Amino acid sequence: KKKRNMTKWYLILEELHKQGLIGAGGVTRVLLAGPPGTGKSSFPHYSMKENAERAYLTEDSGPEDLIGTYTLLDGSTVFVNGPATRAMLGGKVLVLDEIDRSSSSISSILHGILDDPSIASITLPTGKRATAKDGFVVFATMNGNPGLLDEALLDRFDLVLVCKEPHPGILKT
Repeated sequence: KKKRNMTKWYLILEELHKQGLIGAGGVTRVLLAGPPGTGKSSFPHYSMKENAERAYLTEDSGPEDLIGTYTLLDGSTVFVNGPATRAMLGGKVLVLDEIDRSSSSISSILHGILDDPSIASITLPTGKRATAKDGFVVFATMNGNPGLLDEALLDRFDLVLVCKEPHPGILKT
């Protein structure tokens, strides 16, 4: 009988973080899949103490929900960066909640965000290109089976973990 490794998902991530293996030169794109209430989206806040940007993806999500949009400010039209742009340019953590529910209109943007860190970039409506700075890490979450994701999207993740039990940090809130 084959023995399975039953290490808890959050212990794996905490150990990688402790060893400095999350971020530049290590794991930069993580998919966390499992039932609601396990702390998948909260992990960067509880365990890594990161100031993460967060984007909630739905079937109605458009490019502006990730990269930003033009808005009126003091009588002038200005571009305001979205969570993915802020995270990329700031070398921060980006949490993409419910990646499996994202609309087809943002597929190519997700591909650019989740590309290898050396080439990860997105083109903004301003015509400028936002590229990932050192420290940029993506945690994507989903409640379903990771195998149901588009193959090109799934292939971009360095690490896919199934989260069956809750992270103990969320039980304290």
